[in-house]
Amino acid sequence: MKKITLKQFAVKTDGLGLPAVRETWVGTITGLLKSPKDPQRGATIDEIRKTIPVLDKFEQVKYPDIGDTEIVLEDAEYDILKDRVETARFTRIDAELIEMVDAINDAEDIEVEEKT
Repeated sequence: MKKITLKQFAVKTDGLGLPAVRETWVGTITGLLKSPKDPQRGATIDEIRKTIPVLDKFEQVKYPDIGDTEIVLEDAEYDILKDRVETARFTRIDAELIEMVDAINDAEDIEVEEKT
């Protein structure tokens, strides 16, 4: 199993006279998971079936008012996420994306004790 710390951050609205907007890595990740790996060809039903359980986990993540949170993924779920992130085409250039991708690639291995 893998554990990933999911950050939240402020997006500056320089010059617009608006307060900074709070964004989360979960928003970015769910956007990637909802998009087909190959947007030109679309998603196969197999891709959809494999991705939905991972997407569901991310959509259930709750952030505290201040601070970050964590998610634990089964190895197969992590492999789907990592593959999606590695093949993604991002629509913005942002240091936050580098930090997010590095956190996913460097996810912590954890052992979960089986209940008896």
